[in-house]
Amino acid sequence: MIWSIFKRAVPSQVSLPPRDPSLNKEEIIGFLNFMCNSGPHLRYAGKKIEFLSLYARMNGFAGDAERNPDEFQDAICFTLESTPETISRATKDLYEGMDFICKSSLSNLIFDDSEFLELTSEGVPVFRILESIRGTDFKTICVNVGLDVEEYLISASSFRRNHDIQQIISKIEEKETYLKPILLRALSRGKNEYGDINYESYVTEIAKFLGTYFPSKSLKFYNSRYPITLIHNHVTDYWLPKDEELQDMPKDGIDFEYWCASKLEEQGWATQISKASGDQGVDIEAFKDGVAIAVQCKRYSQPIGNKAVQEAYTGMVHYGAQLSAVIGTGGFTKSAIELAGNTGVLLLDADNISSFSDLIGNRKN
Repeated sequence: MIWSIFKRAVPSQVSLPPRDPSLNKEEIIGFLNFMCNSGPHLRYAGKKIEFLSLYARMNGFAGDAERNPDEFQDAICFTLESTPETISRATKDLYEGMDFICKSSLSNLIFDDSEFLELTSEGVPVFRILESIRGTDFKTICVNVGLDVEEYLISASSFRRNHDIQQIISKIEEKETYLKPILLRALSRGKNEYGDINYESYVTEIAKFLGTYFPSKSLKFYNSRYPITLIHNHVTDYWLPKDEELQDMPKDGIDFEYWCASKLEEQGWATQISKASGDQGVDIEAFKDGVAIAVQCKRYSQPIGNKAVQEAYTGMVHYGAQLSAVIGTGGFTKSAIELAGNTGVLLLDADNISSFSDLIGNRKN
């Protein structure tokens, strides 16, 4: 079998301590914690030996994370129902991976970086443990020290996962004022010029946020793959209007303008709906706290193009407003998104109209 474990070969001049077969349960647990979490990730037969992947295996994921990213996200972001069979499968993966370590010559192992040579696990030098378990059967080692590996996997992976989720959600709530408008803006741009769903920029913003506050190896569980779905669910559960709030959205264009105005008024805006003709590209004038906004409303079934953005911007200039926005259905074309970015026009999907004040507030600041 071919294994690819770490990145840099262990220098041949490294002096290892004498073999010590007297390792105890705590030391083996510490070694497993190191190998499956903060240390280099093992890979066996294409499967990663890390808490993230082992947890997914315990919860029924049997595919390849690279080929089935959506299913893998579900497996690591939700508490799915594990079975004795799936737990046994994950335990088998861990045994196979650790057996490779036990049966490998230390001079053939490759490590992440030179700092690994000085790392310790539960106060025991990693190299001492590697030398102590060399040539033995890892399952036998666990039996001898009284370690129930299935119980360990369930406890260790769940603890680390819950720790990371708590850390991430706390940071989302702390940065909500800044993060919410960024993600909602990206979400509003989630349809291309053909009307197809395309949330690439939205996912990119989530990854950027996680990368900023949780850099590589800073998390205990999500240390090799970020939980994008976890944040998306938080956005949809707490930051987006519920389906019942949108059921009264009218299909007629004029009625849609009045519906938008009423939704803005619910957020404390004073509104004035322009007359059908001579509105200079403005359907609604909205006022709050000394700020005037020129709003263009479009009840379309297809992505909204440049013209609406141009009209909103022109109307803002004509009425002397400070900001402008286009509220619509059907998404926005790529060129409309680019033009809005250059002119400062806010593009807002009507489904997210409850976030209007948050997005405007972010632009005011």
